[in-house]
Amino acid sequence: VATHQGKHALMLSVAHDKTRELIVAWIEPEILRDLHRSIAEALARDEEDDPERLMYHFAEGGELARAGTFAVMAAGRALDALAFDSASRLFERAIGYLSDAPANQQVPIRIALADALRRAGHCRRAAVEHLYAADLCAPEARARLCVAAGEILVTSGRLAEGLDVFGEL
Repeated sequence: VATHQGKHALMLSVAHDKTRELIVAWIEPEILRDLHRSIAEALARDEEDDPERLMYHFAEGGELARAGTFAVMAAGRALDALAFDSASRLFERAIGYLSDAPANQQVPIRIALADALRRAGHCRRAAVEHLYAADLCAPEARARLCVAAGEILVTSGRLAEGLDVFGEL
């Protein structure tokens, strides 16, 4: 266990996972949730902190909406770094955290997930995400997303599936 001075507070680091796991196992769940929330709030004051770390602590602290916001930010950073699989994983977590959010908040995340999946070479999954997003949209936006799904399928060699999507328009 080591400490170091962070920007706003004294930071504690545990070098070995087993040691950390033993310490955490002794903490009551409600106290642990409150600790995660406090850690997240402290880290959030540092605008340069890692959004993935903030996502984790807000999620463990029970603040899923805030965790979802930071998951989207972390996914954006992963996209900027051309880490498409990581971005996909983070967008999926954001969708999970924001599952109770209104459709107008979920649609852009699903579209971003579809783009990350396509760029990572997971074309079928990307098309499926476009179709999920389409189901949450008004009819005029729905058609555009279905066309995008069909195009991804056709250009990735899944001609029959793509034509089926186009046939449903």
